[in-house]
Amino acid sequence: MSILKHKKALLEFCCTDHWNNICSFTFNLKQTVKVEQKGSKNSTFQWYRLDEILSKKCFKEFMRALNRRVYKSAYVRHGKRLQAMAFLEKSAEGRYHFHAAIEAPKHMTQEDFCKFAMDVWLEQYFGYGHGDAKTNADRGWLDYMAKTRSKDGFDHYFDCLDIDTFHNKKIAVA
Repeated sequence: MSILKHKKALLEFCCTDHWNNICSFTFNLKQTVKVEQKGSKNSTFQWYRLDEILSKKCFKEFMRALNRRVYKSAYVRHGKRLQAMAFLEKSAEGRYHFHAAIEAPKHMTQEDFCKFAMDVWLEQYFGYGHGDAKTNADRGWLDYMAKTRSKDGFDHYFDCLDIDTFHNKKIAVA
């Protein structure tokens, strides 16, 4: 199967035609962080270098925090979640970042939600401040997220989609 057929299949899977109030995001990540190792008398530090697995774990924690802050107890008790999809990319310099489409909740304006989501992102351990948030995302944003450029660092083209945080009510993911 050619890469263009892969992209077409991915775009069909990620259809957002039924979404309202879509916000587009670019989330940058710190590429290395120094973490204090607790438990001993003397503090020691461990450096962590970002990779694909750690990037996706960080984004999953972000989505957990965002859903918890937006929907409060309904997120835990009833599984209420924001519709979201994120694509991980690796730049030519080796820097990881995410492009995401997230549907703003009905009780918030798109502008308020974009600012709120970026604030939550910056609270994350690997969250980095050079991101971008825009309102009124359209099909062009989805095409941009699924572009084939910046995806060659993955074993397979479909690995760029963060399936752990993917939530689209029209599609059931096992």
